[in-house]
Amino acid sequence: GNPDLLTIRAREVMESNSIAVVDPDVLQGVRDVIASKLPVPQAKLKEANERYEQMCAEAREAGARRKPPRPADPTAAEIQEVGNLGAGIVEILKGGLERAVAAIERGEAGDGDVIRLVSGNPLTRDAVKEEISAVASAGLEFQVVPGMSLPSTVPSFAGIALGSTYTEADLS
Repeated sequence: GNPDLLTIRAREVMESNSIAVVDPDVLQGVRDVIASKLPVPQAKLKEANERYEQMCAEAREAGARRKPPRPADPTAAEIQEVGNLGAGIVEILKGGLERAVAAIERGEAGDGDVIRLVSGNPLTRDAVKEEISAVASAGLEFQVVPGMSLPSTVPSFAGIALGSTYTEADLS
């Protein structure tokens, strides 16, 4: 979906956590929100600078007279892309929790939660419901945070007033 339509709670959770397990069909704009309020670890910044310096050295060796364009700056996000795994998600989330603990020890993890990010309504997809059931059976603490308020998303984005079942206000 559109990152501008995320609920406040979803945005807060995504911005303040760095570890995310994400479905392949989640759009880049939504992924960009992950860890966006967290400082980028120095090790990531150093690695990105070293990679760019290597690119520059390779370009010089190839006879280029200009430096190559600098890649996008790294973020604090650690995104692992996975498909629908059913019960297999438990091990991946446990691994994410271990990475979150290590990041907390380094002072880099934000809230220390692991985000499982899926597109669409998770409670209408059997594969996601299977994942939720497996996570609950494993005794892992979790919460489902709605990313978008579906009934009002499209009309609001289109600038359409929603009528009597929704609050409508003219601020002009």
